[in-house]
Amino acid sequence: MIVEAMKTMNHVPSIVDGVIKKICVDDGQPVEYDQILVILE
Repeated sequence: MIVEAMKTMNHVPSIVDGVIKKICVDDGQPVEYDQILVILE
């Protein structure tokens, strides 16, 4: 996935393989360090 921070696009790699089961944030919503963004199955 890609997260924008201060007009910079940051690639966030997954450390495990899987299928996205749930997206836990809305587009444009601010996120915090260590916040769960997606749930993988």
